[in-house]
Amino acid sequence: MKLSIVSCVGERFYGLAADSAFRIPLWRHIYTWLGIVPASVANLKKHLKWGSVGMTPGGIAEMYLAGGDADHIYIHSRKGFVSIAVEEGVDIVPVYHFGNSQLLSFGPRCLENYSRKWRFSLGIVHGVLGLPLPRRIPLMMVVGPPVDVQKVPRGDPAFAAVVDDAHKRYMEALKSLYDRHKGE
Repeated sequence: MKLSIVSCVGERFYGLAADSAFRIPLWRHIYTWLGIVPASVANLKKHLKWGSVGMTPGGIAEMYLAGGDADHIYIHSRKGFVSIAVEEGVDIVPVYHFGNSQLLSFGPRCLENYSRKWRFSLGIVHGVLGLPLPRRIPLMMVVGPPVDVQKVPRGDPAFAAVVDDAHKRYMEALKSLYDRHKGE
């Protein structure tokens, strides 16, 4: 089983989204229809047993990086998903979406600290003419080979070192994927 954005042939695919999004009636129904569940440790572990799970670990911090002329991701300090992958012994598949962070802008940035504190994205999504319409940007998704993850119980003294190593290898794989395809 793999922690991935892309469903493997024959595997069920589940997405994770901030649990605050499930408090909004229309979004809750749309997400549920799409197979997206609230992002929690329990949900991630449960759905990994049933198939592949996709997520964007950058969260609210990454939302505020959206817009502008460059692609941005916020992954350096995000290790929670790697900890769970190590605990469950599932590989992590690096996936990069070129152009994704340029489709829409999100802000104003002055609300970022409140959004993090309340764990709910405060702001306005805008694109073409200041409306929530995506800009015409070329999009490309690239998928790398799985990063092997060693299964180690959370209580094991080596757990933190294994998480750090898997996270480092994931970031290297993601950077390699980006560098290999950035000019296409």
